[in-house]
Amino acid sequence: MPSHRALQNALADTIEAHYVFPEVAAAVAAEVRSWDAAGDEPPFEEWTRRLRLFDRHFRVVREAPTPVAREVQAGDTGAFLRTHPRGQIGVLVISEFVDPDERGRAEELAEALRWLADFDAAIVDVRGNHGGWPTMVAAVAGPLLGQPPVHVVDFTTRTGVETSYTTPADDDSALTWMPLAVLIDGGTASAAESFAYLLSTTRRAVIVGERSAGAANPGTFFDTGAGFAVFVSTGAPLDPRTSTNWEAVGVAPDHDVPSSDAEDAAVEVLTEQLTHRPAP
Repeated sequence: MPSHRALQNALADTIEAHYVFPEVAAAVAAEVRSWDAAGDEPPFEEWTRRLRLFDRHFRVVREAPTPVAREVQAGDTGAFLRTHPRGQIGVLVISEFVDPDERGRAEELAEALRWLADFDAAIVDVRGNHGGWPTMVAAVAGPLLGQPPVHVVDFTTRTGVETSYTTPADDDSALTWMPLAVLIDGGTASAAESFAYLLSTTRRAVIVGERSAGAANPGTFFDTGAGFAVFVSTGAPLDPRTSTNWEAVGVAPDHDVPSSDAEDAAVEVLTEQLTHRPAP
């Protein structure tokens, strides 16, 4: 095993080469090179803790996890969505923002949204949702925000900026106008935070629950060439309305309540809104 100093230099070099913002990468790399190099075994967990002061996605491991391929069979749409009624309020639980291009996923979402549109108000629950595909965020948010397409984020990498927009429904959906709440907690991360942040900054929904994880910047594992790997953020979403994102700070709820009480609190808030809604 190379010396701790050599391992830290390899870690610093990898971060400096790949982190999304070159100026920040240089600062983090300099910090890593300044760490005390004493000890027997490489303190990967301690290095992870220190790096996460800069970016919540950093993770140092002896070996990068192997992605598990998921094969979707015909007729199997999985269970990334669940629904249940709360009186005149429909609740849509999204456990993961899966790839909408996987077989059956778009149809499952469309069916759930049609179900939700029959209620007077809606709750979208992304508590414990660790994220997923930004394209699914755009697909879910589209009918909730309506026409025209809404600017979601500007996604920055070292090679440029890509702009994303919502995917509105083809017709005027009741979902665009009904009172809406989004449930979040400390397990809400990444793309799920993007969804909540979008509905918050557009003032489309009331956010209920606990502050989210604060993990905005996606990336991948890189082999340092020194017998271990590090997860490095290679991109950063920026909200066009705030010119920032939720990295390290999370999405703040409008109604701060324990996660276990969030659905009941949202039902109370939406019921109050329905009570005072002007008659058509």
